[in-house]
Amino acid sequence: EIGAKTKPLADLVVTMPKGFEGGVGEFFRAAYGFLRDRVGDGRIVSAYVHLDEPGAQPHMHFAFVPIVESAVMTNDKAHPLRWTARDEEKNPDHRAGTVKRDSKGTVRYRRVPLVGDDGKPVMRRTATASKLFTKADMAALHPEMEKHLCAALGVERVGVLLDEDDKNRKWSSLDHDDYELVTAQRDKALAEVEKADRELSRVRAQVTECKAKIDGFAARFEKLKTELAQIAEALSVRGFLGSFKAKLIEFAANPICKAALAAGRDFMTARDGRRAEKVLVDGAREKVGEMGELSREMDEWSLLDEAGDMRGARRELDGHEAPARSRGQAR
Repeated sequence: EIGAKTKPLADLVVTMPKGFEGGVGEFFRAAYGFLRDRVGDGRIVSAYVHLDEPGAQPHMHFAFVPIVESAVMTNDKAHPLRWTARDEEKNPDHRAGTVKRDSKGTVRYRRVPLVGDDGKPVMRRTATASKLFTKADMAALHPEMEKHLCAALGVERVGVLLDEDDKNRKWSSLDHDDYELVTAQRDKALAEVEKADRELSRVRAQVTECKAKIDGFAARFEKLKTELAQIAEALSVRGFLGSFKAKLIEFAANPICKAALAAGRDFMTARDGRRAEKVLVDGAREKVGEMGELSREMDEWSLLDEAGDMRGARRELDGHEAPARSRGQAR
């Protein structure tokens, strides 16, 4: 399986050590034999020896396709990764014991092999040099090559593996081009980290703003719901003027109930009751309209779980006209 980011061709460069007294041809034939055994005939693409590059030692480019068969990995949703105390030391935001999340807030899980219906790991073929040559393999490559070449060429030392006191030993894993590439990648990574930090700050500010907006939605919704419930309760006893007045006094903190109380005056006649009732019905319709507007605002944000409950309440109230009067009520 070759993906867009897969590097299907790998290349090892073997340089003939300075001071090697044997022939160029025999050295590279022995080196080729060693790499062929490590890589396998079926993966080799080419092996070219360069002899004419100015100032360069003779060297061979050994190209191969690092095809390997590996298990398909997947997230184990039962085992989210957690930040450690060491992580928290590096970044106080990574509280030890809390679930790890990436810069987008997505939970990170332990990676495990994907198991098929037959209970066996699902395997796939892909080109991945790091799996064909692990870090341990690369660390052992030079000692093993030195040993192989010494045996193949019949000498005690070839020089592929530098001596412990060689001043070039610590730089032997990198050439100049690789050093330039690594530093460029480092600078790019640092720039991406800075960019991610700026993005994180922006997202945090947005989260704070969204939370304030959500809290405002919730407060408005609760206020409207309470006011409508009080109006409905007052209307339920409208046929009994004394109880009607008492209920409006109880809910006088509700502006609609307070206005209805004033409209009913002394609540001595049926006309007093109808005036108060009209104020409540008109006020209820106004509150239903406010709830509809709030619901529309919430739909645009799509952030409140309560939005579904609000829409249900709105539909119920939209279909509810003024409470029906009993036949015996005076007009």
